[in-house]
Amino acid sequence: MRAATATTRPVPVSGVRVKYAKKIRAVFPRKEQMGALGQYAAEMMRDRVLKTQRDANGRRMPSLKSGSWGTTKADPRLKGSKSTGRPSGTALGGDGHVVRGSGEPIGLFWDGGFAEVKRADGAKGVSDGKWTGRMWGGLTASVTLRKGRKVVRIHFTGKSPTLVFRGRKRRVMKSRATADKYITVGGKSILVRGRKAQPLLNEKGRKRTEVVNVNRSTVTNQEKADAFQRRGPSGDRKKTAQFQLLGFSAKEMAVLAKRWRQVWKQENR
Repeated sequence: MRAATATTRPVPVSGVRVKYAKKIRAVFPRKEQMGALGQYAAEMMRDRVLKTQRDANGRRMPSLKSGSWGTTKADPRLKGSKSTGRPSGTALGGDGHVVRGSGEPIGLFWDGGFAEVKRADGAKGVSDGKWTGRMWGGLTASVTLRKGRKVVRIHFTGKSPTLVFRGRKRRVMKSRATADKYITVGGKSILVRGRKAQPLLNEKGRKRTEVVNVNRSTVTNQEKADAFQRRGPSGDRKKTAQFQLLGFSAKEMAVLAKRWRQVWKQENR
């Protein structure tokens, strides 16, 4: 099953996808049983991380970075979110309302940090990778060959939309121009002249306003997981992994071994 596409928050975590390498799809027996075991193992690991916020070694998941958090209205992660944020560096119309049709990303900030954003959507204010559900939606159990042996590889597949920040810039924001058009009134065709683009004043009444310069992009769910694991205790980014998303404790490995032995016995009766 692929990642959830619902826009309600928090997004329900979808099931684990199972894939089979081409070499073993029609040749090796018990591949479905191995796929089912891999799916069970991935779900057990994922549920433990989301429920306890701990990895297989007992280390707690990193905290969300403290301080304010900001992004733009163009951020695809905000789709379906109830959290609106505080506008900053926006283009304002003559009546003081934020102009959303200017085509420019609108800066949004949350003084309570990313935790405030998540809580507004009914999610936990902790770092668990569950806000959009896209990373966990890419969790996959692949049955493949390694040195002639069948193995189950648990990893993240797929991509997620994101933004690449290019800094800030000051520019003159203008309203959209409208073209001439004809309308019919009382059976007569009347020409309505369009309007030229007009400069929009910012919150300080000036023509130039500061906007956030961003580009839309995509990131693989594996890259998201790697970046997630490098977060330190206070949410800062480290060079090496501080937390292990994909891993099993000795107790979990014993559960999986027992489950596989049961499947093996049933197949060889």
